[in-house]
Amino acid sequence: MEKWNDLAGRMCATGKYYEPRLSGKLLAGQFHGGRAVARMCCTSQPWRVTAYVALWKTPDPAWTEVGSLYVEQPGNGTAQEILSEVIAKAPDSTRLFIITPELGVMKKVLAFGFRTVGKLTLSDAKLGCDFDTWARRVGLRTGEQDRIPLSAQVDEVPDLRRIGRWLFVR
Repeated sequence: MEKWNDLAGRMCATGKYYEPRLSGKLLAGQFHGGRAVARMCCTSQPWRVTAYVALWKTPDPAWTEVGSLYVEQPGNGTAQEILSEVIAKAPDSTRLFIITPELGVMKKVLAFGFRTVGKLTLSDAKLGCDFDTWARRVGLRTGEQDRIPLSAQVDEVPDLRRIGRWLFVR
């Protein structure tokens, strides 16, 4: 459990992740439950988790969130590999979405067939309902917390170079 607590601490320190998911117990549970992919460095004791991504269930069983993507040393192809592996783990019956502020991740998910979601691109996303209803169904908009990226609420064509978190669906 030490390696998972260490990973949760490193992820939390970045300030970029959804904090309710940042516990060693949850991260390990996703991994051991077959809903996450991780890379570990075995040259240190205890082993260190150097990359991680998970499939998180949503209140709507038709949708799954790809989240908690962490790569200790970006630029070596690890993010592409673990994204590919975790997407392959997703049930064929569910659609996927991801929220990210990282331009490199944005480019990777576009290559996997994800599309940006904004007010002008909602029809392309084929959510099956209006955006607010969808956001409530998948848990992005709840009574106490709203995780919807501002970029998904703008009345302009999405520009990935803009700073901020972006929503992508597949």
